[in-house]
Amino acid sequence: MRIIIVGASKVGSQLAVSMAGDNHEVAVVDKNPESFHRLGKDFPGRLVHGTGIDEGVLEEAGIREADAVVAVTNNVNANLMIVQIARVIYKVPRVATMLPYDDPLEQFSRRLGIKIVSLPRLGARAIERCIKEVPEKCI
Repeated sequence: MRIIIVGASKVGSQLAVSMAGDNHEVAVVDKNPESFHRLGKDFPGRLVHGTGIDEGVLEEAGIREADAVVAVTNNVNANLMIVQIARVIYKVPRVATMLPYDDPLEQFSRRLGIKIVSLPRLGARAIERCIKEVPEKCI
């Protein structure tokens, strides 16, 4: 699978390394080139310096051939814009982002086929699972 990850944050970098380790073709986009250090010097994917809301940058990352686009920058509005560009303009079949809080745009985004990971809900479910089901698997 060809995957573009916008945001070399902690989450984006871990996801990129994991997906590349599973033999996926991964491109990582970030506006701060220093963020790429999180990927490690042996990262086999493509690194693209720029902002993910710039179509030229997304095209350099390979969006026309992408199977998935994930936006995990530190800017919620940019994340939503990136995945909407990917889904609506480029017709990327799999797009996802995460929200640090419940956002009114979440339902709109879901109607566009954008997968949303809600950090409050994800965190609550993980904690509940730790308490109720498998406490030995808690970090």
